[in-house]
Amino acid sequence: KGIQDAAATMDAERQRLELENVGKTARRRAIEEHIAEQAARIAARVKEDPIAAELEKVVQAREVSVKRAQKLHESAAAPASDVSDAVATAAEARAKLLQRRLDAGTEVGGETLEALNRELTTLSIDLHEIEARFDFVKKELEKLSEATRALSDISYLEAAIAEAREMKKQTTATWERVQWTIGASSPPRIDVIFSDDRKTSPKDDLFGE
Repeated sequence: KGIQDAAATMDAERQRLELENVGKTARRRAIEEHIAEQAARIAARVKEDPIAAELEKVVQAREVSVKRAQKLHESAAAPASDVSDAVATAAEARAKLLQRRLDAGTEVGGETLEALNRELTTLSIDLHEIEARFDFVKKELEKLSEATRALSDISYLEAAIAEAREMKKQTTATWERVQWTIGASSPPRIDVIFSDDRKTSPKDDLFGE
């Protein structure tokens, strides 16, 4: 019974993990779809943001300045410091553009998108854990199933042996009763109701001799 109880417990755990896996998988799929929709809205909003558009122009101008400074430096018409200053200014312009895009995205749900991404990561980890636990439970169920089959075979053999012993017991009891009956029975008795003293045997008289 202990093996059967363990198998029942493991099977219940397997079913629970399957249901949990179905639920979390469905939730992950829904979150992925929502993230895609949210990201598309944010991208459209950032693209249409007027401040970001102006900062994009600044970045392009700073990159042109970097190229001009590099050419002047290559022709020895400008010191290396001019190139460094141009690169730094361009980097600062790009940083401002990225910050504006981030702010614009946050205004239309960027924080929600970040939260959804965190939840999606958590769900992915949970699903990996469920898969590992499910594999373990499945292997344990296979072992318990084999043990249950072996126990069933043993139970069948024990029942057959018990039945054989009972039959032997009944046969022995029957044989003992038969022996007792035979032993208790009186031997046949012959009663003589008439006799006389003859010189000849009954056989002689019977056959006329």
